[in-house]
Amino acid sequence: MLRVDGTYLVQRGELIETKLAKDNGTVTYDVNTNELTLENYTSDLGMAIQDMPGLKIVLKGTNNMKAGIHAYSSGNIIFCGGGTLNITAGSWEKEANGIWMQATDVSIENCTLNIYASYMPLSGTGIVNIKDSTIKTVRTGVAEVNDENQNNNIYNLRYGFPGLGATNLIIENSNLDITGYNYGIDIMETVSLGENMMVTDENGQNLHLVKVHWPYWWMNGADENYTHAYSATTAEEVYNFDELPKRVLIKTIQTEPEQNGDTGENDTGDNQTDGDNENNSANSDTDNTGSTDDTEETKNSAETTSGVNGENTTNSEKKQVTKKINQSYYRGVPSSGKVTYVKPASKKITKVTIPATVKINGYVCKVTVIDKNAFKGCKKLKTVKIGKNVQTIGERAFYQCTALKKINIPNNVKSIKKEAFAGCKNLQNVTFQGKKVTSIGKNAFKNTKKKIKISVPKSKYKAYKKLLKGTGLKSPVYKKIS
Repeated sequence: MLRVDGTYLVQRGELIETKLAKDNGTVTYDVNTNELTLENYTSDLGMAIQDMPGLKIVLKGTNNMKAGIHAYSSGNIIFCGGGTLNITAGSWEKEANGIWMQATDVSIENCTLNIYASYMPLSGTGIVNIKDSTIKTVRTGVAEVNDENQNNNIYNLRYGFPGLGATNLIIENSNLDITGYNYGIDIMETVSLGENMMVTDENGQNLHLVKVHWPYWWMNGADENYTHAYSATTAEEVYNFDELPKRVLIKTIQTEPEQNGDTGENDTGDNQTDGDNENNSANSDTDNTGSTDDTEETKNSAETTSGVNGENTTNSEKKQVTKKINQSYYRGVPSSGKVTYVKPASKKITKVTIPATVKINGYVCKVTVIDKNAFKGCKKLKTVKIGKNVQTIGERAFYQCTALKKINIPNNVKSIKKEAFAGCKNLQNVTFQGKKVTSIGKNAFKNTKKKIKISVPKSKYKAYKKLLKGTGLKSPVYKKIS
């Protein structure tokens, strides 16, 4: 069965219509090639596909659907053709799913999809394969707030659904912007990303794609804490449900060419297996030129400016990149001379040195920031050395590093964000070596050791005691140092 905009083109295996026309748009079905071509067509009633031997949907121009596409028990559904499809599926009565494939695989190749749906924007119980395409999905939630049936629906209101859900997901050379109602991505089994692809949240924080598990009885409200989230590449539990990012960005980036002979073995990052844990760190406070993985995140203006080394900085040199050096990731614009320490390649590290500088594309860059969530959940991390150029320790940077017992805050640190060391339940010694700290966020040291020893410069004793109020310390013992 194939029905478009309320009209059957194929019904019970019999060809009924081959062409629909509305305003200046057309829908054409070729039974010989099994191709359905949409060209500048606006549909009020969406599309239904059932028991078809697959279907190629060719998009030409800009097409609009005021309801979604539902396929059931059909062969592979392929969207292609280089055109655009906009879907707005508002309420349960009006096909609130965007593209919903049941017992059906879907391939999206060389086209643009923009999907807004109150239930599931894009989902498949088989394989969702995306290649050379641009996709935006937004899970809009309940469209009609006075609809009693919707408001009483426990899974719609309490937990929501993702912007993209799949049993198996494959993405190559594509850009996706995925927004769910409570979280962005839900993958039940496996994910495969093509080369030079990056997954971040809307704040630029690097992510694993995740798969979300729940028991079926949660619909009765029996289990409030039903969800566990796992990395789709390592099967490691990496998120609590309330920590899942609502918006997920998946994009293909261009690898910048190496400059000044900076070479090294290429690495894939998150899929790498652990070697000697003692070596899973950047272990020098000077220039590092180990294995590299360059990724473009943003483009700046094309004008030429002066680089940090006195050189002219071209547009390509001003792009923000993420690079892997000695089992750690760094992010920044190399020509600026400053980068952020993003995360270690493995959560199983036991020690780490955050260097003073790293060399990226020929530029010596100061490491000035430890990123948000950088070491979150690194439960085996015992030893940390923070480089002398770090000025900011990000929010939850060392959250739940339960093996960490002591930390030295170096001279140039100015800001420690909220919950930076929260959950470090064995942390018992903190030393502030410098006098420049001006802000320490709320609960920065919550759930650390009772009577934790805090060493601060003698001349800043009162200032530090004031800064540390409200940071979650339990009966801290202060020591003045010179």
